[in-house]
Amino acid sequence: MNLELVLEAQSDVGESPVWDTDNGGLWWVDLLRGELHYWDGRGNWTKRPSIGQSLGFVVPFDRGRFVAGTRDGIGVLEADGHFDLIASVEPDRPDFRMNDGKCDPQGRLWAGTMSDATHTDGRLYRMDANWYVELIAEGLGVPNGLGWSRDGRLLYLADTGRGRLEWWLFDPERGAPVKLINTVQFSVPEGGPDGLAVDDEDCAWVCMWGGHSVRRYAPSGDLLQVIEIPAFNAASCAFGGDDWQDLYITTARYGLTDQQIQKWPLSGSVFRCRLDVKGRPADTFKGQGPR
Repeated sequence: MNLELVLEAQSDVGESPVWDTDNGGLWWVDLLRGELHYWDGRGNWTKRPSIGQSLGFVVPFDRGRFVAGTRDGIGVLEADGHFDLIASVEPDRPDFRMNDGKCDPQGRLWAGTMSDATHTDGRLYRMDANWYVELIAEGLGVPNGLGWSRDGRLLYLADTGRGRLEWWLFDPERGAPVKLINTVQFSVPEGGPDGLAVDDEDCAWVCMWGGHSVRRYAPSGDLLQVIEIPAFNAASCAFGGDDWQDLYITTARYGLTDQQIQKWPLSGSVFRCRLDVKGRPADTFKGQGPR
């Protein structure tokens, strides 16, 4: 494995990286600042103006647009940074916001909500092609990284608040988790599981918030590899590159003291690690357009 610094972005919370399959660059968000960022793969970096609220995730949609999760709910984010809210989520819980989100292989969006104050009582939602949002699970901590196996019958879920990584049997036809089959519980010194990406061998690469590493886990729960990251918080990751063997890793400097930033000055940067296993493109939202 060969880890390299891609960009010293100094993101507050760099999250939701996604490889641009059309143009060959990387998109990601600075979550609490509400900014969309783009790196073109040739050293050029641009960021869009803040949307004026938190921006938890972006997933590919159509014609260069994204479905995005914000403080207020789910909507459409243009590549130029313009955002239109389509579906409010939890307007009765003002202290909660959208966090991470991904699409399953059928094109349904899955996304969690969280409280920055308590890291408890998070919920997981599913949105279908008609932009209908349905509550799937509640009583979580901080539902975070999501992923699916190649056959779509295994769901991966990181819960940062409860410090655990879960594997669920998944019914792709109904779009529903069926049975919890395995968990890995993390201790506080290890950090909390945050964003994740699933490779072609159905192993999960899990970013460790506060653990300055990315860990590869088999569905059995066995730890297979560890990538040490020179940033305190590894936040999220995604596969990219021409052959899908590059793992892009976003990091964060949120909450760090001056002393911690001196020790971890590259916190908030974007890194790339060349792997000997391939990943897959992000699944796109299959909706036909906002209702």
